[in-house]
Amino acid sequence: MAKRSSRRKKSSASSRISPAERERRAERDLATLMKHYRSWREAATDPEVAEGEAQTLTVLLRMKREHLGSPGPAEWDLTLLEELLLYVAPRKWLISRVEAMNLVPALVRYFDFLEETDRWRRAPAHLADLRGLLDELELEVLEAFDDPTRRSSSGNVLTYAMDAGVDLADKQQFDDFMHWYNNQLTREQRTAISDTGRLPASVPPYVPGAGEWAEEEMAPEWPWFLPDADELERRIARRIEENDGDANADIPAEQWAQLPLVQRAVSLLELVGERLPVTDTGALKRADLRKVVESWGLTEHANVRSMWDVLEVEAPWTALCQGGWVELGVTRAVPGKQPMEPYVALEEDPEGFSDFAKTLLNIALTHLVLVDRSSSADIDTTMDFLLALTFASAPEGLQLPPQPDLVELYEQPERREHPIEECWRLVRVAVRLDNAADIGLVWKDADGKYHGNLASFLLLLFSGGKLRDLLMHGDDEGLSF
Repeated sequence: MAKRSSRRKKSSASSRISPAERERRAERDLATLMKHYRSWREAATDPEVAEGEAQTLTVLLRMKREHLGSPGPAEWDLTLLEELLLYVAPRKWLISRVEAMNLVPALVRYFDFLEETDRWRRAPAHLADLRGLLDELELEVLEAFDDPTRRSSSGNVLTYAMDAGVDLADKQQFDDFMHWYNNQLTREQRTAISDTGRLPASVPPYVPGAGEWAEEEMAPEWPWFLPDADELERRIARRIEENDGDANADIPAEQWAQLPLVQRAVSLLELVGERLPVTDTGALKRADLRKVVESWGLTEHANVRSMWDVLEVEAPWTALCQGGWVELGVTRAVPGKQPMEPYVALEEDPEGFSDFAKTLLNIALTHLVLVDRSSSADIDTTMDFLLALTFASAPEGLQLPPQPDLVELYEQPERREHPIEECWRLVRVAVRLDNAADIGLVWKDADGKYHGNLASFLLLLFSGGKLRDLLMHGDDEGLSF
């Protein structure tokens, strides 16, 4: 009996891992799988080709895990494959046309690898169906990546930059390109790029280095649209005073329960009950989704077709799945057997509820900050966002300046109060803050002001600081607090 009890304790302790640790393990397993894939491919091709395919597959498998809730590298079905290639990847991944052409062939070889190395877990007939679908989708995938309507205006601009040879991960190259785009093109030329991702053939294309900034035009480090660092320290001190002067002291469980994301997660747990039918991609079925949307008052999503298009639902559902409160099967969701922190109702155990809420919010914040590694948002933008979110959660909240009319500023440079890239900086942070408000980490009132409470502030004070360390220094220690 003693041995069994010890085993249970060990299992319980191992399930209490932070979101960052869970993510690190998933990345480690993916890296190991790709190492085996490269070795397998190098028997038939050059190491450089094998490496390129492995990098492509790494991104696809990561998006499959993070955006479709399907972590198993050998678990595929027709619906998931189609959604990944035609909807998720074109929306989330900025790649060149040549790279897009290589996606389907890379997946064909990956499925061969799974079969030949006995990693495939389904019947051979199912694999034949997937190969047949890949053959049908090859042209459609290319069209999806070429379709500018599947990207935002900024996505089309970034696609053009990448096709021109700009390394979007290099801040200097990106700043140079934006300086060229904003100052050396006419309004019509900028509109052509933002609408289609292309310039008219009669216009000379961008050449890397053509838009280098003058020294006096370089953007300042502290975001111009936020109060200064001294003001942040003052607000932090005020918020800590609200907690009896101790940032580490427990706060009333009601503070955690006030946050919309926590309320929605509890609602979804109640919906799951003992079991709940789900789609092939692990999402709520349309009938359940519409009931949820209606009961939560999300009237703008009344006619939505997919849960993945409703951030207010996707975020708590994803956090519940990542935290182990919900387990996804092929056709249904059931309560998780080993959640990172057990869920207990607020009225039954306020302390236990607080632990659940903190863990849930930790997962959601980490996902919001780190999930889009393939997006155009660089580390500086994410740091600006975390800083803005901390201001929003501190006393007095955060009111951003009105978002500028970028088209007007392109056309009339004399009206600019700030460099155009600084205006883009504001817009990018505003979009991220709106996402944080949508998922329920903070609120946004009718006047456009963001505000939080003591719970959201402590989340940002501790987890936000650790996320900044992770972004800057690669510190992958646990993010729990």
